[in-house]
Amino acid sequence: MVSESQRRPTVRVSEMLAEIAIRYNYEELKAATRDWSKGRQLGSGSYGAVFKGEMEDGSEVAIKMIDLGALGAAGQTEDMAGFEEEVKNLSKFRHPNLVTLIGWGKHEQFRYLVYELMTGGDVYDRIQKSRRRDNPTPFIWYERISALLDAASGLSHMHNSKPKAFHRDIKAANILLDRP
Repeated sequence: MVSESQRRPTVRVSEMLAEIAIRYNYEELKAATRDWSKGRQLGSGSYGAVFKGEMEDGSEVAIKMIDLGALGAAGQTEDMAGFEEEVKNLSKFRHPNLVTLIGWGKHEQFRYLVYELMTGGDVYDRIQKSRRRDNPTPFIWYERISALLDAASGLSHMHNSKPKAFHRDIKAANILLDRP
């Protein structure tokens, strides 16, 4: 028999995993993207690019490269303490409609965020493909509504969590799909 004082505190697995974000070294990320190959680039923005990566265990990820120099040129600052705090906060979010942050890294003026890979593209591209006259790819109304409801559910989770988080750049091109 175990007395109340001898019992271990009950910790749910989801709580233990909530703040885990793997810190990757630069060489791992460089190898995963085949030396930042243009052929592995999924997209780019004013502060960096996103690459498809294949980790040592064979898992496929999306690696977001953030150029601190570009942030500084745009009048924004991102110190390392702020970056690590953001990683800690982002790694707490677990929701079926949010892309999971797996890990992070840093090298020189660059910071890296490693996310699960979403293979279905984004809502903007799906809409554009459905409008093509030569070879339309259907993106029917109930799929569109479903994608929007899922996005709203994920945003609601972020806004109602502690600490609160806000996306700040929600648009069709930033709503990713998990299947084509």
